[in-house]
Amino acid sequence: MADNYCQFSVLLCIDTDEEKDWLENWLKPWSALFPDEDAASDAASLQNEKFVSWCAERDIDNVADDVDTWPSFRWSFDDPTQTEPWTMWIHNDESGVPEHVAAMVQAFFKHFHIDSTFTLTWAETCSKPRVDEFSGGGFIVLPFGEDVRWSMPDTLFREVLDKINKNKKKK
Repeated sequence: MADNYCQFSVLLCIDTDEEKDWLENWLKPWSALFPDEDAASDAASLQNEKFVSWCAERDIDNVADDVDTWPSFRWSFDDPTQTEPWTMWIHNDESGVPEHVAAMVQAFFKHFHIDSTFTLTWAETCSKPRVDEFSGGGFIVLPFGEDVRWSMPDTLFREVLDKINKNKKKK
């Protein structure tokens, strides 16, 4: 049996305590909002407006898979020195979900009108050398959270092959 991994490690600069507090609150799992387990499971029905809003803010489409594992990455804040802002270490050793990171950073940039970019690259690896089990990708969050642009090898290769095939047809 082989194990598959999605691994990444990156820092996000945080300028203020307000930004840090916002991120900590935004990253709380849905279940943390409901200390009573029955209330949490009742809220998980799509009838609950607060739950639907929580999912929409986090760009969660696949509710069954994503809600119980939100966020699917590890994070921690490093204490700032007198001359540096906070830094948030975003990482995962095994099965991180880059889409969760992208949703968080995009919402953060939009909320605080951050005129900067954020990039993350990840590696998809396998514990055994299986065919087509290795890949990776990356994304960039544009200033003010305007958009997230993704880049993955299979997409790039498909575009290159399409151009090659179009050129062959012209000949």
